[in-house]
Amino acid sequence: MSVYTYRIKNVTDFFLISQKFENYVFRGQQNANWSLESKLERDGRQFGFSNLEIYERLILNKFKTNLNLFSHSVGPFTEDVDWLALVQHHGGPTRLLDFTQSLFIALHFADVIEKSDSVQNQEFDAAIWAFNLDGFNQANESELYRDYGRKLVRMSPNDQLFDHNYKMAVRCFRGGMFGPNILVVRPRLGNQRLLIQQGIFLMPTDLNESFLQNLQEIENTKLGNDLMGTDDIQENRVEDLEGFLGIKRPIYTKILIPNSKELRNDIMLMLGKMNITDATMFPGLDGFAKSLRNDLEFFEPIYRNQTE
Repeated sequence: MSVYTYRIKNVTDFFLISQKFENYVFRGQQNANWSLESKLERDGRQFGFSNLEIYERLILNKFKTNLNLFSHSVGPFTEDVDWLALVQHHGGPTRLLDFTQSLFIALHFADVIEKSDSVQNQEFDAAIWAFNLDGFNQANESELYRDYGRKLVRMSPNDQLFDHNYKMAVRCFRGGMFGPNILVVRPRLGNQRLLIQQGIFLMPTDLNESFLQNLQEIENTKLGNDLMGTDDIQENRVEDLEGFLGIKRPIYTKILIPNSKELRNDIMLMLGKMNITDATMFPGLDGFAKSLRNDLEFFEPIYRNQTE
């Protein structure tokens, strides 16, 4: 699979990318070597589940049955796609992949700030995946024109895409026959965290195929690789973005973030000034308590210099 990649050198590069990638959604990942796959897909591979649709149905049924033991203020929902978003919100395994409409929030979730135990002591770059919503609009062009082109009340192209893809997701869970595809899903019933994180989901329709295989089907059948680069595309410099704008943009791009202590500190300072922290991304005591670790790490060098 060909992927356009750009390697970050300093925090200034993020502002250039944010200006040029105007209609994108982003996903931060701790390790640039990790593939794009859902927690459901990872569990299926780890535990040897051959039928992920049955596994997903069992998860949903158990969640619906026991929700009242933990909360009386949430649900019930009419559609399974909204139930699935709630399971994802609370950390359960689903087919959904978390994305955000903010590059800088994705940078926070790339865990450049706080690597997990499995990667914090290893020399792995982090990464942000950027998906071009114009590409998804093009892939759904005929359906969007059919459903929204003649309406008196106009919706923005992205709102048309989100509404259309939500309805497709509903049909998918009601037993509609779908081949491989990727839907950009914005739940009808959100929550505080989803709102703050500017969250949105990418959802594969065919669980018999991997997320990447579902994505490849869009490229091959709906886009004809029109927005993709060729196999010999190499890693690019952020300074080359102007040239990137002169061609048809790929449907996805990978932004590499070097595992550099100096860059990490600069990112921490930048996101802190933007008020993008665990305390703000996860409202409540848990998020605040988690943010204290980053505060201590940031102030430790200052404290050490004052006491030496």
